[in-house]
Amino acid sequence: MKSKIYLFLLLTFFNASLLYSQSTKFVWGEKEKLEKIKKLQDSTQWDKEMLLGDLNQIRPKLEQEGMNFGVFPAAKYKQGLGTGSSAERNFFGKTLYWNYFFGEKNIVNQEYLKDKKSEVFFAIVILTDTLNFSNEKYNMSYNVVSRNYPDKLGNGILKTKNNSVEYTAFLTGDRKQFALVNLRLFDLDQGRLILIAPQKDGSLRSKQIKMPLLEFENINEYVRSVIKENDVKKFFMDFGNI
Repeated sequence: MKSKIYLFLLLTFFNASLLYSQSTKFVWGEKEKLEKIKKLQDSTQWDKEMLLGDLNQIRPKLEQEGMNFGVFPAAKYKQGLGTGSSAERNFFGKTLYWNYFFGEKNIVNQEYLKDKKSEVFFAIVILTDTLNFSNEKYNMSYNVVSRNYPDKLGNGILKTKNNSVEYTAFLTGDRKQFALVNLRLFDLDQGRLILIAPQKDGSLRSKQIKMPLLEFENINEYVRSVIKENDVKKFFMDFGNI
């Protein structure tokens, strides 16, 4: 089954082999938040080279669907983010597509990740009646954004024949996490895995699942195990589904 993984190491490339001292605890608190705001508003702190690069690379792509990527100045940072997708094309005669966002270990999240090198902060599985990996612009797109460091954000869209599922998810430096799926708000503290079943009448159904802290290498295996569970099968096989 075809899978796609894109790793975005924006600004300064993240060194995955970097060892963090377990004795050093870093907390992203109010002091750090205020300092971030000051840097964002102080032109002497901006990374001018990155800003110019964003203007040259992003501005020509503003015809993309959904919310445009605004080119804002930002201070220097180190954060590796990535996204990937896969599918199960023969799920009892139906097709399931999934997309996930992940972040690599850095000084802000090392206390939470401990011995892990990355964490999947959002995953979505969507029942679809159209899927074309060879032409993603036709029915799907997704990306992650590191410019909000240490906050992480990803968004995507999957078009079905008569509808579209659009989603955005974020994880902040102090571990607040939410997702929007077609303007339904999900508190990801209650589960980072969202299942979506578009209906024949144009409405949507959702199911939220708590998943363990996973490195991105393990997410496809985990999703494939989840969709075998009886309650998940029932959810995706409901008579009202597309």
